[in-house]
Amino acid sequence: SNAKEDLGSSRHTNQHKTMNRRFYTYLNSTLIAGSLFYPSTSAQAAPLSLNYMAPDSYLIQDIRVTGNTSLDAAAIIALSGLQVGDTILLPGPTITDAIQRLWQQKLVRDIAIYAQAVEKGTVILTIHVTENLRLSSYTFKGIKKKQIAALEEKTNLTQGQVVTQALLQKIQKTIQDYWAKDGYLNATTHISTAPDPEHENCVQLTIHIHRGEKRIINEIQFEGNHQLDSAQLKAAMQHIRERPRVTLVQDLLKQTLTLKPIRKGGFLWRPVNVKGLNSYFWEHVILFSSKFDQAQFEADQQRIIDCYQSHGFRDAKIIAAQVEEYDTDGLNVKINVQEGTQYEYDFGN
Repeated sequence: SNAKEDLGSSRHTNQHKTMNRRFYTYLNSTLIAGSLFYPSTSAQAAPLSLNYMAPDSYLIQDIRVTGNTSLDAAAIIALSGLQVGDTILLPGPTITDAIQRLWQQKLVRDIAIYAQAVEKGTVILTIHVTENLRLSSYTFKGIKKKQIAALEEKTNLTQGQVVTQALLQKIQKTIQDYWAKDGYLNATTHISTAPDPEHENCVQLTIHIHRGEKRIINEIQFEGNHQLDSAQLKAAMQHIRERPRVTLVQDLLKQTLTLKPIRKGGFLWRPVNVKGLNSYFWEHVILFSSKFDQAQFEADQQRIIDCYQSHGFRDAKIIAAQVEEYDTDGLNVKINVQEGTQYEYDFGN
């Protein structure tokens, strides 16, 4: 009767995402590993005896591949590093290395290598693989056609692509990043898979997206601004506004009690400046908040630079601009500026 020895195999599950190898280890060094026979030209078939305490040399007479549907058998053998005519130790590291090489290609989700005895000193190896599922089609649900087109370009999914847990996680992250840029930080993505009834070893993906609601701006924070105060810079921003609040009376009362208006730098110390009053007003009277929009945020960053340049800071630039979650409804915007040198123009001569 025909029999075969499982020299080693690899299993991969979504739960563990690791490769498990099975090796049979025998404590009795004289134990024959099963009734391992393969038909030979002689009247009697020779058993393949594996002594795990003292490996023996075997000449590879043939290498076969089973379980492959789309992968080429010759390519699998080449990737394994095994070659007909090579002499290998059984048991030995050659089989382990072959499994490792195949696993690194990320083309299969299960690998096993079996040995069948032909006659003494020769062996036939069988590489059995279970290929990864491949993508046959995908569908986006819950968003508009324009948004679908944008996400198709972002995810770059193609028919025949290997579907792994890593790919599904990449899709989810790509979609999350796409919506986060527009202020939808609560967007959720659920991907369901179903076998393709018309194509073996293929799956269809349905990508369900719920983008949620846009988040409003809680606070705008500036760093690095030493020459222009935050109120001036916020007033220069046209679209991005903080949560509604009115603190004008409270601030005026505070300044009056501390005599700040008549001290150096107070608003009664210097001549009335329309731009200064405008900035002061926008700092303490916010009637309408704004929802975060990436395009508008970028436009307002340019307005901040324009504001600096209008005051002679020609080299001013924004070195960092980020959006952070404040609470379930609000976002904090942080802008780090580098003001540079203030240039003055001399029109006298």
